[in-house]
Amino acid sequence: MKRRIVSFGGGTKAALIYSYDKQGRLTDYGLTDNETGKRFQLKILYNYDSTGKINTDVEIDEDSSYNKHSIYNYNTSGQLVSKYTFDNAETLVEKDTVTYDPLNETETFFHADTIYRQQTAVYEDGYIFAYTRFYGYEYEDGKKETWKYEFKNYLDMKKRIVQRDNSLTKPSLIVEYSYAKNGLLIKRTERFTNPKIKQSRIQLISYEYW
Repeated sequence: MKRRIVSFGGGTKAALIYSYDKQGRLTDYGLTDNETGKRFQLKILYNYDSTGKINTDVEIDEDSSYNKHSIYNYNTSGQLVSKYTFDNAETLVEKDTVTYDPLNETETFFHADTIYRQQTAVYEDGYIFAYTRFYGYEYEDGKKETWKYEFKNYLDMKKRIVQRDNSLTKPSLIVEYSYAKNGLLIKRTERFTNPKIKQSRIQLISYEYW
């Protein structure tokens, strides 16, 4: 993938730009505040170990001197199990842990030693990018917010997901996928509806490839 262009409500656009090395590994990933990609809001640089897995990254904020870097740890099966993030002063600012069970993926996020978010994705359909259930909680300003989504995946004749629907859950989210003739995903449309405020939000994501 070369770029992802994100459009909010058909207006504001942003670009996520990817670069790779000669081995096809992602070397950096940047978010811009415009479609041209001339100005980055932030950029993340990746480094790899001898097995080809990401072992460290550096997050660079283009608007300040406050940068962060992370260390990745894996289990014997090669699955990511933890990520430790440090600031410029080498202070641990965030710790993420991941457990697998085996179709469940649970991520726990810490500030210092305090859990501030936990989320679980359940992949019952076997699609690694399309869980069928997603639930969890997060603390914000001392208040606990919980969520629980259940998705139904619709497939085309080539067994590609063309729509994900959780319209039975409120707020609801419906995601539609479009593919090119060569099978690459080229567009994703997300419709998020919150009946409490009688408002719908549409986000369009288009994909460009090398």
